[in-house]
Amino acid sequence: MKKKEFLFIFILILLVGFFICFSMFKKNDIVPINTVSVNELLKQTEQNWNRLTAKTYSNKTYAFIVMDLNGTVVFSTTKEQSTSYLERINSAIANRNILVDIIVNETIVGKLIIKNDLSAAMTEERKQLEWFVLFFFLFMGVLMLGYFFYLERKVFMPFHKLKQFASSIASGNMDAPITMDNENVFGAFTESFDLMRDALQTAKRNEYLANKSKKELVASLSHDIKNPVASIKAICETMALKSDDKHIITIHQKAEQIDRLISDMFHSTLEELGELKVKNEEFTSDILLEVIENSNYYHNINIVSKPPECIILCDKLRLTQIFDNLVGNSYKYAGTDINISFQLDSTHLQIRIKDFGKGIQEEELPLVWEKFYRGKNSEGKDGAGLGLYISRLFIEKMGGQIECLNQQDGFLVKLELKLAGENI
Repeated sequence: MKKKEFLFIFILILLVGFFICFSMFKKNDIVPINTVSVNELLKQTEQNWNRLTAKTYSNKTYAFIVMDLNGTVVFSTTKEQSTSYLERINSAIANRNILVDIIVNETIVGKLIIKNDLSAAMTEERKQLEWFVLFFFLFMGVLMLGYFFYLERKVFMPFHKLKQFASSIASGNMDAPITMDNENVFGAFTESFDLMRDALQTAKRNEYLANKSKKELVASLSHDIKNPVASIKAICETMALKSDDKHIITIHQKAEQIDRLISDMFHSTLEELGELKVKNEEFTSDILLEVIENSNYYHNINIVSKPPECIILCDKLRLTQIFDNLVGNSYKYAGTDINISFQLDSTHLQIRIKDFGKGIQEEELPLVWEKFYRGKNSEGKDGAGLGLYISRLFIEKMGGQIECLNQQDGFLVKLELKLAGENI
């Protein structure tokens, strides 16, 4: 049943009910009084005033009472209780009875009271009305109960299906279509939801293909880059046999580092930096001198003191990347010498890397670790905003920490490396 059809039937039933109620109120169940009959009763009473009996009256259609002026009932068609003249008159007036004077020899000798039983009629009408109202409300209750089941089947259940469908879409399940019923009140809406699912499924598939294509491109470029890097390594190895120039050894080491980094590009993209693996191994602290020297390609690093003897846990390749990032940033933004010092405590070896530039603004310090964030002093300088993000990622996977601080005479970076034997 459609909504308009139900509304029409509901209004029609209400109108019929109101019409019946109105008709019942207008109905007159009281027998109309005939004037001729009243005059006949009065004439028979006056003619037989002193000898009134049941045989006196030829017409007993109505209930009536004949009483004298003292209130004594001379004749009655019904059983009457004794009462005063005035009380009987008042009762007749209250019940809208007909009062007629009985005149004999031009003298009023009594009253003829023809009963108009309004009270009984009203009681009967009230009972009928009560039964009708009871039946009407029972019928309306059944009708509303039927409409409730109609709403449950045609509205609430389809709506619940839509809710489950939306939850399924939100959880990433794009393959389950929503079933549609021809009589569903949400038909067009449901179809739109299913079209949305198809569009999202297509978009998700296109996104997957785009990511796959991007990874394939990165892998292809990495493979192509490996060839010239391999050539550089081979040339450096040949030149190193003929010369003791340290620059050739540095070039070879950097080419080897590039080769390893390119290998990572086969498995990771910028959005998947968290997947880059860190392999922690135990090294003596002397390795730090080698790592620092490999990063000293600007020849501006001053080692204030040698690292204290200890065994650290780190990934040599990742640690080299960290120093490359930090030294490269210092050269790019400060352009000063870099002092490196060491401090040992019970659990970590702290490395302090300090330049003598202007540093960065205090409000930017918490933001420099965010991926792709670049400070206000980076305008006009190349970069992707990934150096410090990568550095913190690697140092935390080694079990250490990194911190940046502004100082009065420069900018300080603190690196903490975990000592071997400590829980990571």
